[in-house]
Amino acid sequence: MQCCLQERARHLDSRWVVGVFAALMIPFFPPEIIHHLGTSFLIDGYAWGGMASAALCFLCYAVFGRKDVFSLAGVGISILILISTITRDGALNLWFSKWLPCCASVMLVASFGRTHTRELLWALFLVTFGLSVTNLASVLLMPEGVYATSGTAQSGNFLYGNKDSFYRILFPALCASCALDALSGRWVSLRSAIVLVVAVMSVVLATSAATLMALGFFVIGLLCTRWCTLRRYLNGISVTAGGVAAFLAIVVFRLQHLFDFLIVDVLGKSLTFTGRTLIWDKVFELSGLRGLFFGRGVSGYRELVVDGRQYYHAHDGVLDLWLNGGLMSLLFLAIMACLVALVLYRFRRQREAGVYAIALGAFYLNGITEPIVCASLLMILSLAYYSFASVSPDQRCAKSPSCNLSSERGFGCAGAIDLHMSS
Repeated sequence: MQCCLQERARHLDSRWVVGVFAALMIPFFPPEIIHHLGTSFLIDGYAWGGMASAALCFLCYAVFGRKDVFSLAGVGISILILISTITRDGALNLWFSKWLPCCASVMLVASFGRTHTRELLWALFLVTFGLSVTNLASVLLMPEGVYATSGTAQSGNFLYGNKDSFYRILFPALCASCALDALSGRWVSLRSAIVLVVAVMSVVLATSAATLMALGFFVIGLLCTRWCTLRRYLNGISVTAGGVAAFLAIVVFRLQHLFDFLIVDVLGKSLTFTGRTLIWDKVFELSGLRGLFFGRGVSGYRELVVDGRQYYHAHDGVLDLWLNGGLMSLLFLAIMACLVALVLYRFRRQREAGVYAIALGAFYLNGITEPIVCASLLMILSLAYYSFASVSPDQRCAKSPSCNLSSERGFGCAGAIDLHMSS
């Protein structure tokens, strides 16, 4: 009887922790519709909520957080961009809305990622899946779009934002749900299957080619995690190297003609990626000596004008960070990505590590044409790093039901599909 009461108390405490984490994460994923409702109360309320959340995350980081190379690099990215924004008379409100959540997400996971991984994953899932469902509802109810902006037609903008920004909530929801499955010894739960259906419907109905391609990579990668032998090759180092190779091949050396079948025939896009190559050229021009090392801050987009049209980001993850924070910010992100790649490679036999690897691979693939450096990416990077920090593969394997080193050539690492909602 006493054991049952203790177990119920533990679950109750865990739910409270999940609730607190979820409340802190809500400002990390602001729906774009807030800025188009014309209500200053909502805009100011969300802004103050974001600052309060960041302040609490900073307090937790100061008391409990790991002040290691990884977390300092993550915080350093936002600080560098803040300095560049101030020195170039940029708009601080834009820094608070985009880069403060990035900083706060790293500090939150650095504080509790080693001790409350499961609770953080549940909180991330609840927040991003809730947004994904409401966003899908807006796509279904208003397929022509919810609002229009000066740079885009109404048909591309829904509750969360532009159709090409859906990855910011879909990928974290998928990653968190599948990681929870792995922690519980399952391959795919009913919960994860529902998330996947929501993701596919959102991307297909909104017709976002880049996100659809990245989502396809995630699904194929998830199938590969079913087998330990394949999972060993789909690891942190391989997906990171693949992301770097894709950036160099397409953005730098412009070898996309080698993939014309996929780009033109399958995705229905031009070899200029609907004019994105012109934007990349402009960013290379802007990121010369004046913005080479420290960038132009969050207002650097004011000079990002191509053929008379204003663009608000570089339409590439690496170039967008370069434009905002220069090579120093890129160096900090590279440090984080390399540390995560090494950790995931070390634990490559475990399905949880495989889930993080394919989620990051999906982000990197999407980053060829979209600015992926956001709270979502940094949250996944941080969870991937601190979930395995300071633990040997043997110790982690002994604690995880998703690992079975004796079945290297078979299915291994958890059995059949589980259709239960709980984790």
